[in-house]
Amino acid sequence: MKRLFLIGLTLCAPHLRAQDSLLFVVRVDDITSRTTAAPYMPRGILPFQDMAESRGAVVSWAVMPARLLEPGVNSGGELGRQLRTTAARGHELVLHGYDHICNLDGSSGHEMYHPDHMTNFGRHFTYAEQSATIRAGLKVLQDSVGLRPTSFVPPGHYSDDVTHQVLTDEGFRAIGIARSPGLLTHALYNIGTSPDFAWALTQATYAAKRTETLADIRRKAASQGHYTFLLHDPFTRPGYVDGLVIRWAGEILDSVKAEYGSNLRFVTIGQLEEAIRRTSTAIDEPLADTPQSLDLLPNHPNPFNPSTMIRFTVDTSRHTRISVYDPLGRRVAVLVDAPLAPGSHAVLFDATGLASGVYVVRLSDGVSSASRRILLLR
Repeated sequence: MKRLFLIGLTLCAPHLRAQDSLLFVVRVDDITSRTTAAPYMPRGILPFQDMAESRGAVVSWAVMPARLLEPGVNSGGELGRQLRTTAARGHELVLHGYDHICNLDGSSGHEMYHPDHMTNFGRHFTYAEQSATIRAGLKVLQDSVGLRPTSFVPPGHYSDDVTHQVLTDEGFRAIGIARSPGLLTHALYNIGTSPDFAWALTQATYAAKRTETLADIRRKAASQGHYTFLLHDPFTRPGYVDGLVIRWAGEILDSVKAEYGSNLRFVTIGQLEEAIRRTSTAIDEPLADTPQSLDLLPNHPNPFNPSTMIRFTVDTSRHTRISVYDPLGRRVAVLVDAPLAPGSHAVLFDATGLASGVYVVRLSDGVSSASRRILLLR
């Protein structure tokens, strides 16, 4: 009988530097607001869009559909025309609920779900109720803009399992909520989100908020390989009138471009979800290798976060090495580098600090080798 040895080695993640890859989402929520009083004008999305495009970025616009029905917001259908144009230029429209008004308590800021509903009303919104809200929003966007989004941002960033099932059944693929990135259903992926550092931006806080934002980008780039740069409706706050928010956001994008260079890719929420799914299509399959005097078995769990057990067998007492390579082909860990007795073995791969993606585990004894793809999914 073959024995199982637990080697007990773990990966000490390297400090990720500027050459590490980063998928970067620019997301703007609540782009149509109820506010009508000066000086919070204009409402158009074009100045922000132009700033983003000048840096090579694309924008995911989270639209409150009901506002498109309000003449003060969509006067003459102008905002609808701008949204159609921006979508044609490669930007993304994201469904942002319907009108941000809770049908249970009449308050603003959440719409699909709130943790206090059960305490205050003895129930949460049902599947039928949440489905009606989402379908109403989809209809407005279809009628006003002619588009049906596949990405969703819940009002107030609140959602529950019912929300996620409704979205899945309606064909949505991606959501952005404040929890760890990962699958919420078999088809709905959460890309996560980040704080809005420009929420109360002023000239006095301009530099400090820039420093804080860039530090957050570096942290999340190192841990998950992607980042959502979030703003809330810069078109209805004073910073929009004098260009403060747009100028500040442009400096953030300039800094990110300078730091990550050719390893930076600007994507929409939907494109980020697609990129993550593409990396998972070949998971848990061995790669072609040399004839075996050893065997690299499927790891468990897979996908994993942050660690997985690598299992393998060796038939001879040769010096054995197990290495792990990142999506760019760089070696990030050596898990085993020693002679091993014939038999079954296992070693823990701890990917704390590494970005999401497909990694390759390679097992070699100097004569033969085996490789297998594994998926780190934050």
